[in-house]
Amino acid sequence: LLRADGKNKEAEPYLQRAMAGYESTLGPSHPDTLALVHDNAKLLKVMGKHGEAEKQLNRAMSWNSTSSSSKDSEIALRANKDRTERHLRNKLQNKVAELGPRHEQTLVLVNSLALLLKSMGQNQEALQLHREALEGREEVLGPLHPSTLQTRNNLSLQLQAMGRFEEAEKHLQRAYDGRKEVLGEAHVATLTSLGNLGALFKAMGRYDEAEPVLDKALSGLDSTVGPSNPLSLAALNNLALLYKAVNKCDKAEPLLRRSLNGKTATLGPQHTSTLNTVGNLGSLLLDQGRLAEAEPLLKRALEGKEVSLGQNHTETLSSCHVLATWHKKCGRRAECEELLRRAFEGREAQLGLEHPETMSSLDALTQLLLEDAPGTYVVSSRSAGVTAEAARGSQLVAELVEGDEVQVLEVQQQEDASRFRARLEDPAGWMSLVNTANGFRWAQRQGEDLKVRNGKLQQTGRTSKALLWRRALEAATAGKEQPVGIPYTIGAVIEDTPSIRSVCSLNNTTASGRDLTNSSRSVDGNSAPQEPEPIGGPSEVERLLRKVLKAKEAVLPPNHSSTLQTTHTLAEVLHHMGREKEAEELYTRTLLGRMDSLGQKHADTMWTLMRFSVVQRQHGNNWDAMRLFKRLVDDRGEVLGPRHPDTLTACAEQALTLQAVGRHLEAERLYRRVYECREASLGPRHPDTTQALNDLANHLQLSGRVEDNRSIIQSALERNQQVLNPVNPRTLRALNNHAMLLKAAGFRLEALEFLMRARESSEAKLGKTHVDILTTINNIGVLHHCLGNHADAEPCYRDSLAGRETVLGPKHIDTLGTLSNLALLLKTVGRFQEALPLAQKAYSSYEEVLGRTHTDAIGALGNLAQLHTALERYETAEELTRQALGTLMSTMGPTHPSTLAMVSSLALILDERGQHKEAVLHHRRALSGRETVFGRLHEETLKSVKQLAASLQQHNQFEEAEGLLRRIQYPNGIAEALSQTHPGTVSRQPLPDAKENDHICSG
Repeated sequence: LLRADGKNKEAEPYLQRAMAGYESTLGPSHPDTLALVHDNAKLLKVMGKHGEAEKQLNRAMSWNSTSSSSKDSEIALRANKDRTERHLRNKLQNKVAELGPRHEQTLVLVNSLALLLKSMGQNQEALQLHREALEGREEVLGPLHPSTLQTRNNLSLQLQAMGRFEEAEKHLQRAYDGRKEVLGEAHVATLTSLGNLGALFKAMGRYDEAEPVLDKALSGLDSTVGPSNPLSLAALNNLALLYKAVNKCDKAEPLLRRSLNGKTATLGPQHTSTLNTVGNLGSLLLDQGRLAEAEPLLKRALEGKEVSLGQNHTETLSSCHVLATWHKKCGRRAECEELLRRAFEGREAQLGLEHPETMSSLDALTQLLLEDAPGTYVVSSRSAGVTAEAARGSQLVAELVEGDEVQVLEVQQQEDASRFRARLEDPAGWMSLVNTANGFRWAQRQGEDLKVRNGKLQQTGRTSKALLWRRALEAATAGKEQPVGIPYTIGAVIEDTPSIRSVCSLNNTTASGRDLTNSSRSVDGNSAPQEPEPIGGPSEVERLLRKVLKAKEAVLPPNHSSTLQTTHTLAEVLHHMGREKEAEELYTRTLLGRMDSLGQKHADTMWTLMRFSVVQRQHGNNWDAMRLFKRLVDDRGEVLGPRHPDTLTACAEQALTLQAVGRHLEAERLYRRVYECREASLGPRHPDTTQALNDLANHLQLSGRVEDNRSIIQSALERNQQVLNPVNPRTLRALNNHAMLLKAAGFRLEALEFLMRARESSEAKLGKTHVDILTTINNIGVLHHCLGNHADAEPCYRDSLAGRETVLGPKHIDTLGTLSNLALLLKTVGRFQEALPLAQKAYSSYEEVLGRTHTDAIGALGNLAQLHTALERYETAEELTRQALGTLMSTMGPTHPSTLAMVSSLALILDERGQHKEAVLHHRRALSGRETVFGRLHEETLKSVKQLAASLQQHNQFEEAEGLLRRIQYPNGIAEALSQTHPGTVSRQPLPDAKENDHICSG
């Protein structure tokens, strides 16, 4: 009775007296005496006296324990689990024969056997026995009896351990409601169920619901049994794990340390519950990058569990997996691989391939085998510096750009710099692969061809990469309802367990679209070869991810962190495959889910917001993208600081978007901020600083602010000359960017000569159909076009177009850019009938691929309208131009340069149609906008001056027209606008034809 009321201390002496009486009357080995001994063991366990409890339990099982320490008694008990199981099964069989299957003593044994099997990893049979025990006790004792409610609580924990969260929640809610009704809200059993419910909410990703529930359970247990009771300490551990899951490390760490100190004093340093908290604290420190502090804790947790639980126990394997993560972050790849193989193979044997923890180890091991080891890498960032020595501050010898392929000979960890550094074969030197502090990668390892031949997938007794992927695919396509690859935390107040969230940190970087079919490697068998079966490419990865996502959605709520991570990864894969609309839908779902479950300022939410915003901009939704990037900059600045690399990356993206909508002054301020911060923190020669300088210089060119910023543009050109080698094919993309910067600065002839030398040196090594060679040929055509060398431009465009159609496809955006350029060239030389079908094809393809609101589609529509104007089809030209202008007004705004160019084009068409009054209004609007955006002396502004003057003359307003023309004829006109060294001033060539506003595509 006292135990039922939670008065364990008062109950203990009564139970001791009863046990002593039974011993003296019936003898120490009588079944009734042993039953009391068993009850006493359970009471001692609840009171936290685990050493004494296990001695009594051993005695109840008729085995004498000679050990006096809790550690020794626990080892003895664990070592005898098989004997314990046989004993319980025999005793259960006898009780069923003697008393029947529904007798309370029989049901006690059923419940005990179920708990034992759960601890041994035999989950299916344990679940069946828990259900039998619950059905029996409901029938015999009633649904609200304390023993029935305890059995329901145990069943819910079993379901939770198997990942069946929704069913677990139903049973746990009923157990809590029943205990609250029967025992009261402050009873220890009620508080235990409440804590278990909070831990379940946390495992399901329902963090907002979990926190108040866990906090209430902890407060109640502290008041009822005291803060040093194991139940209170377990509740404390679970609350800490919740804070860890929502990235509140400052709150999680003190709670975990308090829980660890309490468990060490109460249970002993080697108790499994203590070791769980040791591992959880180590995992928290690992997530924060505090590797030196995490190491002793993680190793202690693993070594302690190996002694207490055995090498292959599921909790031991969890600690094994976390320690593998630590080894990877320290650059100890061999040790990491060994531990991950052990975790995967042990979990597969204990839990089955479909269990979430098994899939977690499988994913992590697969990723390790594919990444950060010597092999072929592809640069994935916009630029990457190569230094002479391993140290980052050593002399810069080369600069790589996105898409460059390199051979890595050695990988080295630099803890002080939070980097993995790689030694390269060519160019000889060192580059960074990944920043371990934030996960940013400069290069991705190129996948190997994973094939199966003759069904042989084992090499030298080790699990091959092909087998790992095949097992993952088989598990994903087996049609099972079990969740696949779900990282979750099993945390309960009765038996708290280690955090699983950090266990899956090795799988945060998935094989997003990585091509795993680039070589011909296979595993040979002894019989005749059969057709090899490829594994891994983007379509296989997509299929696997969709199956995993479906399994998670069946078990977890839509906003669970694991479900959202898979959704985000699938969006990345689809984005990589060019399926933008599908990717956008998944990014939207991920973003809304993470905002709801994690909050707007969580790191994962902000990363998804970044990707979603980029997609919005790529789709031409520039105003929406601008607002999203603004919020991202504010949030990252608040959370990470205004000078953090991630904040600066968001600033650069926001500046690019502001530039796209014509807000040049705001964009310039952001570009300057990024450049100045990177120069201050990284130095002037760092690749990121160089990229920021080039971004600023390019923007100043586009916004017409050359004269006031000659020093910045000259610095960018000089910096590029220092790191770019026109005879090195690996830097060909960067060479093209440099040439376009020269073009924008007015040095078109120098840019042309520079690119022609680059093409000559690279073509022999890369081949005529290499994508970067085709880009270079296109840009050479652009430069010839701008210089008026039309006969030289046409073969360049045609060669680039033919190559891009073959290599990239006829509807690739680069192919369409060259197609548009060829159409414009033909229009320029008066071959309108040849140009028209090309322009129509370009526009219809752009509209199909990118949508009619994309800037490239609008530019193609404007070019098509220009062709109709040249063919004197003014009505059609006006209709197309007004359509393009309406789209630009809604997407770019009224002052964007592209909008103003389209206004000018419409005015010219209206002039041709004799609608001079409306034409003058549009000319004035274009001039006013260009003066505001570019300034009075910009080339585009002066073009509008000339066009307005011509329109006024047609409208007989000669006096105003004369005043305007004086602006472009006298010294303060062109010479001041373009500078004395600009080719346009030196050659005194006339301004571009006032009737043309062409959209020429570089790159």
